[in-house]
Amino acid sequence: MSTPVYLLAIHVAVIVSSVLLIVRSGRLSGPGPGPEAGADARVRDVLEAAYLRGGPGRAVNTALTGMCVDGRLIVAGQRGDHVTVRPGAVAHNAMERNVLEVLARTSRGPALHRALARGPAVRELGNSLSERGLSVSPRTIRVLTVWAGGQVVGCLLALLSVLIVPATLLGADPDTLTRPGSLLALLVPFTGVVIGFQRRPTRWQRVTDAGRRALGEFEREHPHTTSMVHLVAAYGAAGVTGEMLRRASRSAGRDGGLPTDDRGA
Repeated sequence: MSTPVYLLAIHVAVIVSSVLLIVRSGRLSGPGPGPEAGADARVRDVLEAAYLRGGPGRAVNTALTGMCVDGRLIVAGQRGDHVTVRPGAVAHNAMERNVLEVLARTSRGPALHRALARGPAVRELGNSLSERGLSVSPRTIRVLTVWAGGQVVGCLLALLSVLIVPATLLGADPDTLTRPGSLLALLVPFTGVVIGFQRRPTRWQRVTDAGRRALGEFEREHPHTTSMVHLVAAYGAAGVTGEMLRRASRSAGRDGGLPTDDRGA
């Protein structure tokens, strides 16, 4: 294979992959269902809000926080990584049933979180949101994530081959790499790397326009919420500040609740 043909094949592969990736990823956050969809286009509970805000991990943290706050789970250990179930605790939804099932096998916090994030309850939650047009299908996200990552790796290898192959295997003069055409040969795979990084699905791109509207409506229906469950759903366990904890504790005290922290979430 001659050097021009080899470089042309690389250019065509990178350009086709990049264009398709841009087009496909540009359709991620589509409009979703219109207002006539009714209840199906609404966020039904705080777990759905957490999933839309932060994905499977945020939904798991929210469920665990809720069970810790009302005393059904007990968090122990120096790092809060040992979780046990209070005797007589019952589940109120599919996610909590999955929590109790996993805790029957392990009490280690990290293992519990991983199992729940990959468990059937989280998959069902994600599928329900995507079927109602509020989020992008998890399968689509996986495909685009692998596609974008594969393009980055492939283009980096192409960059190396453009630098090495013409000068060695194909017997080209190394001085040709300084010519404008050779610089273009480097620019195309470099652009492919940039596009691969830019088009990798982000957390917020996984939510459709309808999902953003529904999430905004849910938040308007729960203004100034200070409960730990809503705080974790909105900001994540790591994003809950000390001042938020103090406000939640004061609110729980006024309401007769049981304040606690979310170390196990």
